[in-house]
Amino acid sequence: QGKWKSYQESGALASVCNFNKGIMCDSCVYILEDATKHTVSWNTYENEGMQMIFPYPKHWKVLENYENMLVYIYDSTIIDHRASSFAILITDSISVEDHRKIEYENISLSHNVESYSYFEFTTRDDSKFYYSRFHIQDEDKKIVINSFVGATEGGHCIGFSMVSSIESHVLDYQIFVDLINHCHIKGKRLFNPYIEVIGTSFSEE
Repeated sequence: QGKWKSYQESGALASVCNFNKGIMCDSCVYILEDATKHTVSWNTYENEGMQMIFPYPKHWKVLENYENMLVYIYDSTIIDHRASSFAILITDSISVEDHRKIEYENISLSHNVESYSYFEFTTRDDSKFYYSRFHIQDEDKKIVINSFVGATEGGHCIGFSMVSSIESHVLDYQIFVDLINHCHIKGKRLFNPYIEVIGTSFSEE
């Protein structure tokens, strides 16, 4: 509740954000490593069926049940909205590891992937998550895709992905992390950054 600050590994201020009942609200000021400041105002997305709630930038537009996604949110100030977008995909029949593998195969088939890396980590409560990053060169455009996948208590595999232009990916990554850290399902965080991570591995292809 109230105003909270976060810090970079160097100790420099990283963000100053407002919260209400554990959800980001009003606005947040991000300070990037080059000392530039960006203010993001927030809305709150709620899905009654999934009992899901998370914050998202106010200037983004929400489309529910778009194509095969639970929700698709994009930057309405950009003409090519697929160059700056956030999506959530729910699947019932695969594991989080299989989700990561299928995502890698699909993106590799449809894009020219210059580099790919991912972290696998397990928290103290035995939850497993994957974070992946793709750097892509498509024709004359470079994009970055950040991906995060975990599982709900009901056994649903839930995947988050954010597509960003190379120019905006640093700020978009900060927004992506905050969206995931403050996503609540049935009143609980999907991923709790305050629970100790007990196992990690890093891979690069």
